Amino acid sequence: MATCTLSSSAASLRPAHRAPGSSRRLGSRPRPCALRVMAKGDPDGFQRSAAQQKLAEADSAVRSTQQQLGDSLYEAFAPLGKAIGMGTRRKGPAPVPTAPQTKGRLQWKDIQAYLLECYRSKSFETIDAATAEKLMSKGYVMVDVMPVEEYTRHHPIGSVSVPLNQYINNPSSPMQILRKVAFAAQGVKSIEPNPNFEAQLKEAASNSKGLIFGCNAGGTIRPTTNFPIGQDSRSLRAAYFALADPQYGGKPVKHLSGGLNKWFQAGFTGEGEEEEWEDTSGRTPFAVGYTPEQDAKELM
Repeated sequence: MATCTLSSSAASLRPAHRAPGSSRRLGSRPRPCALRVMAKGDPDGFQRSAAQQKLAEADSAVRSTQQQLGDSLYEAFAPLGKAIGMGTRRKGPAPVPTAPQTKGRLQWKDIQAYLLECYRSKSFETIDAATAEKLMSKGYVMVDVMPVEEYTRHHPIGSVSVPLNQYINNPSSPMQILRKVAFAAQGVKSIEPNPNFEAQLKEAASNSKGLIFGCNAGGTIRPTTNFPIGQDSRSLRAAYFALADPQYGGKPVKHLSGGLNKWFQAGFTGEGEEEEWEDTSGRTPFAVGYTPEQDAKELM
């Protein structure tokens, strides 16, 4: 192999003549050699030439000058950067997107779009039962939004009842009678909005570090083949109200994936008038099979 020698000017390197018996093809150009400059010391046994030492010292001087210049520029422009918000990190949770402004009953498509935006901004999260149980041990509250009769029958230990709707047991107004007839025609119990929902949710939020909303099946904001805009649920609607209304203190909002059915299927205990939870997920079609990990990967 050809060797390299330093020219008298020490400004460039040039290859020496080919040694006798070398296998290099006649007329081929030997590879140039680069000076080996070690910025942080040399390995044992390596000796620098005078030219290499000068280059190393020059390199060190340039690095030092660059560092000093960078520090000076940072100190000079730091007040300006702070004034316009550059170089500062946001403290606390991500800002919650603006809720849709609609009149009358909110359409599910608007709620789903809003929750999806909140999810992508990390101000809203869907969690599994194991994560919910850990958060409850740290001060979060499980908010059971099922009607109070369902909550009384069986509910997770430590949860609080904040029903989004209530059953119409004794209709007294024309509207209640109409609703009861309409629901009866569909073969389901008649319900109406819980007039005390806001006050009850505000109280639950004031005594917690965060809110975890759960209903029987949970619903989903994930678009699927059968549910192009996700699936509506009481827990997702309640989560929407908690996120959109500042009166609840801006507490972190979580949603129990798979609902209370998944909670009890995971082996977590409950209490109530009945010893066991009645699984009602088979009564209506439901988009199942997605985990919070899949949502985090595919919905962002």
